[in-house]
Amino acid sequence: MALSTRVMATEEDILLFDNFDDGNLNGWTIESGNWQVNNGNLAGSSSGKALGGRINTGNSEWDNYRIELDINGFLGIDQGVGFRYGENGSYEINLRYGKGIHNTPQIILWKIDGNGQTLLKEIKPFSLANNKWYHLIIEVSNENIKAWIDNTPIFDFTDTGTNIKKGTITLSYWTGIFGGAYMKFDNIKVSALAPSHPPRLPVIFIPGIGGSEMKASQDIFWSSDDGHGGTYSHAYGGEEKIWVNQDEAVKLGNDDYFDILRLKADGVTSEAALVLTGELTSFGYSDIDPFFTEMGYDKGTNFFVFPYDWRKDVRTTKDDLDALIENARQKSGQPQVNLVVHSMGGLVARYYISDAQKASKVNKLIELGVPHLGATSATKTLMYGSALQKNVFGIFPIGVPASEVKDVSRNNPALFQLLPSNQYYNFYTNLDKNLPYPLKDDQDIDNNNLTGTLNFDQTKNLLSNLNYNMSVFNFGEQFHNSLDSILNQTNGTKVYGIVGTAQPTLGQINETWWITWPINLFPKRDEIFINGDGTVPLYSASLKNDNLDISGATKIYYVEQNHGNLVSTNGTAMQTVKAILNDDNDLPVEVKDQKFILEGEQISLDDGELDLYDDQNRHCGLNEKGEIEENIPDVICTTSGNTKHAFVKKKAAKVKVKATRKKKAVSSKTTNIKKRTYREDRISKTAIYKDIAIDEKGGIEFDLDPSSDISPPLTIYPDSAQPESEIIIPTSEIQGGNAFDQSSPTTSIQISGTKDSSGIYTNPVTITLTGNDTESGILRIEYSLDNGQTVKIYSEPFIISAPGKTTIQIKAVDKSGNEEIPQTIIIEIAVPASPTPTPSPTPASTGTSSGNNNSSSGTTQETNQSNNPTSVLTASTSKESEPTFEVNKRVLGINFENPARISDQINVTNILGEQKKLSTKKKTINPASQILGGLLMVSGGIITLAFLGLITTIFQGKKLFFKRRLPFVKPFPQKM
Repeated sequence: MALSTRVMATEEDILLFDNFDDGNLNGWTIESGNWQVNNGNLAGSSSGKALGGRINTGNSEWDNYRIELDINGFLGIDQGVGFRYGENGSYEINLRYGKGIHNTPQIILWKIDGNGQTLLKEIKPFSLANNKWYHLIIEVSNENIKAWIDNTPIFDFTDTGTNIKKGTITLSYWTGIFGGAYMKFDNIKVSALAPSHPPRLPVIFIPGIGGSEMKASQDIFWSSDDGHGGTYSHAYGGEEKIWVNQDEAVKLGNDDYFDILRLKADGVTSEAALVLTGELTSFGYSDIDPFFTEMGYDKGTNFFVFPYDWRKDVRTTKDDLDALIENARQKSGQPQVNLVVHSMGGLVARYYISDAQKASKVNKLIELGVPHLGATSATKTLMYGSALQKNVFGIFPIGVPASEVKDVSRNNPALFQLLPSNQYYNFYTNLDKNLPYPLKDDQDIDNNNLTGTLNFDQTKNLLSNLNYNMSVFNFGEQFHNSLDSILNQTNGTKVYGIVGTAQPTLGQINETWWITWPINLFPKRDEIFINGDGTVPLYSASLKNDNLDISGATKIYYVEQNHGNLVSTNGTAMQTVKAILNDDNDLPVEVKDQKFILEGEQISLDDGELDLYDDQNRHCGLNEKGEIEENIPDVICTTSGNTKHAFVKKKAAKVKVKATRKKKAVSSKTTNIKKRTYREDRISKTAIYKDIAIDEKGGIEFDLDPSSDISPPLTIYPDSAQPESEIIIPTSEIQGGNAFDQSSPTTSIQISGTKDSSGIYTNPVTITLTGNDTESGILRIEYSLDNGQTVKIYSEPFIISAPGKTTIQIKAVDKSGNEEIPQTIIIEIAVPASPTPTPSPTPASTGTSSGNNNSSSGTTQETNQSNNPTSVLTASTSKESEPTFEVNKRVLGINFENPARISDQINVTNILGEQKKLSTKKKTINPASQILGGLLMVSGGIITLAFLGLITTIFQGKKLFFKRRLPFVKPFPQKM
């Protein structure tokens, strides 16, 4: 006999095997009766009535094991196989062969302990014949006992609360009143079972926003404003699934079918009678049910899902969740549950356990990509919409356009509760530009004279100024005010955070300008990426960074997965969920206790189509339906207004980048490309390709190797149908601390010349320009004397000598591509009575440019090309003292209207002049028109302008209307 005394083993480990071919009973202990090996079998026998025998083997520490043996009741009525035979008692299967007083063959499961002998289960009758071999299998695992005879199940019994947990095996016989017995046993094998877990606590899965199906509760005829100037009418049938109706979602157009999901302005009342179906959406959560059932959970018994109305205030889910938890406890017989949550489902769970009494019902809370403090992607959805084919919250590969998402979401408290909270700004402080505030408003889109990065209160004011539903915003603010301060307190619930990292995640939206010559300002929406899961910023999910930690006792696990894939069955995150639920410390090797860093290349194109292809011709960019495709591994694409962005992770393969302007939205004949390199979660290098001349016929191509820091040359095809091309290299490259420069440069203007008593210059005037930029440095200063028809690059002071009025437009550009709002000045030189002689150049001092100087010594003589009269602002002076002027920046800037109504092209005309209506049928260029920055007649001195009173141009239909704001200019205090 082979006998092992191992206590712990895997399912395949053999603890004992004996076929008695050796003819002995080594390892066996005869407790009573007659036992011997006879003809290769173990035999127990007695003659006489009421006599029995017992023989034992094994280890008293054996707990969970499987017994297999062959049995033969050659003669007699009772044969027994016992297990867990020890000091606390034992279990035994008694096989009765139908003789004696019972006279009926049967099988009985007995429990023998301090209370005596208890019958647990029996099968009667059960055909058992003497002198016939049967194969018996018994499995004992924790409180469960299973048995089979000849592969036919006979018992599956759970002895709840048993104290008989370990012991040897025992074989027995009994003669009864029959007067004799001869029982045979052979081929006895005992295998250890892997230690089983106690009965599982039930699991409840809570999905994120949009993860619960919704249907019409009755027949509904809908007819309402469609949100874009019309009315949408549709008849919905009772029980019709609205969210997500895939057939409707994939249709082209505005998808007004989903308008019925809207809430009223109170943020509480539905516009239509919709109810939950009780199921999760198949888009995004199709893996959930099979994942848990494959783990051994039984849906409806110890596995449940919690659908909820994801449009409404998260706080309204508390009672419904509590009812489901009570149901789970009752059906499973367990005192607590485990919660597994994804995305906004984590906010539902966090609010629930903030109540100490409710938290006592939750053992473990396992979070997957939870935006505890909100996400910038929610800001984008609220303000501009996010098309669901781009997986707005990382899970829905369907085609609902951005405009419809914005329309449906405008009164949804849940979306406002996903906006970055006040606490978010304590992690993303903007003190380090690589931890940016969510919104930067260089356009002043809400007309409140406040530009730049906005803190929480300033963002709140902006939304109010733009007429967003602030009553619903208050739901979000109240929610976070009550919860964010206690996120480090879990009331006894064990919390595990699984955080996706190393994915390009929207960190900031920058409302800025793209400025072209002749001076036109086109709204431009830049996007900055930060580390996260592609939807939720890293620190909003983890609640900890190097400077601040409010995660409390939460155990954080970092994975390199995006937000949607966190709920993928075979992904690292869900395998980590399995390990946590099973109390298994053997986590997937891909899990780390530190974040994965974000590295890669961001490509941004102003106005055009941006498409990326890999060597298998897989595509990232807009398809022919205008929907985003992301078919290249580790490459993402986004749109933001007219600007297109792509991010290629460093680990990705090389890609071919193509840019065209077949569907350009603005009139400019040029475009720009910016490439930002991300290393160690920071923008480490910026390369710009500025003013690329390309129209609808042309194209741009280049190869991008994301593992290389070298900026590639671009191949420009003026006509994509022709082979002719040219190669261009970056206009500028900046590395290091100034690579992330978002600040516009400024230009100081110095005017030198002699004036008469009326303040008019009497001789040629020298203009000296000085660029100022404290970060990446000045790339160049551009100026024009003919309203942008001819643009010159400033290199040295130049002279204006022509009599009359000369209009000068000036704009600085820095090496990161940031542009100054153009300044406009007017120089007036007296017209002599006699014919004007040809002026000669006069000496002038060299101008300077702070940061990077494009000025040089010497002067250039310029000819006046525009003498048309215009309104001017005159600074009075005296001959003895020529004062300097300062612009009060508080009242400077562009007074543009809500961007929802602003044209993509803003053409500023008639600065400080009378308002005029322009015909769109014929384009005319007035030499005094298209001047941005305010007009100023100066009489000498140095003038530093950020920008002066601007005129707003707003498209309404086919007409242009102008709104005027006067500049405010004041003299510097005179030095004593």
